[in-house]
Amino acid sequence: MGTGRPRCVRSPRVGTIVLLLLATGLAACYAGEQRTIHNGILEPEISQNAFVRQWGFPERTLSLVNEDQLRARWGDATPSQLFRDRGPLDLWVYTKPPAELVFDDGDLIAWKTDQTTDQLRAAALAVPFANRFVGKGQHSLQEGLLRVGIKQAEFRAEWGQPEQVTRADTEQEIEAQWGTGMGASVLQGRRRPVDIWTYAKQGTTLLFDGGELLPGGPREPSSNWRRAR
Repeated sequence: MGTGRPRCVRSPRVGTIVLLLLATGLAACYAGEQRTIHNGILEPEISQNAFVRQWGFPERTLSLVNEDQLRARWGDATPSQLFRDRGPLDLWVYTKPPAELVFDDGDLIAWKTDQTTDQLRAAALAVPFANRFVGKGQHSLQEGLLRVGIKQAEFRAEWGQPEQVTRADTEQEIEAQWGTGMGASVLQGRRRPVDIWTYAKQGTTLLFDGGELLPGGPREPSSNWRRAR
């Protein structure tokens, strides 16, 4: 009588246990990050979700494609080589506490603030804790949060059709709206043409590549559009 290889039988409970362990690990990670912010400490790799829970949503968000954009805001405080081997970055602007945060793929990589640790701790205490989260694109839009990668379909679902849709496949066409130097940075390594959507009601113009929001948009970013929905 031959002997076959023993079959591995996986209990359905194993998958559930793995998911629970992952969820527990993520919760512990977020809790640790929130404690760090709660104590007035900023350090690399703190997630956007942790800041949203502790400080609330930022008052303004911008997209960055090159060092010149950040240097225009931070001057000599701009970290060198920040954009090396990195894609588009998100800049979050807070007024309470006064701080600017730069994220790569949702994780903190640079920040600028004149607040002390004690002042940042006091600011965190002043914002009631809530189970806020960044979420997917449409949820972010509902909370007034623009960030790189939100899809055209999510803008349509939340804002409706744009009033104007155009395309640009040259640096000059982009720089006519976004300023000198932006064309090369936006188009580098990307498909052409890129889509330009204008929402007059929100006062916002957006750039898309492959259906996803690009850095460089929105032009004239502002939190005012949320009240205009």
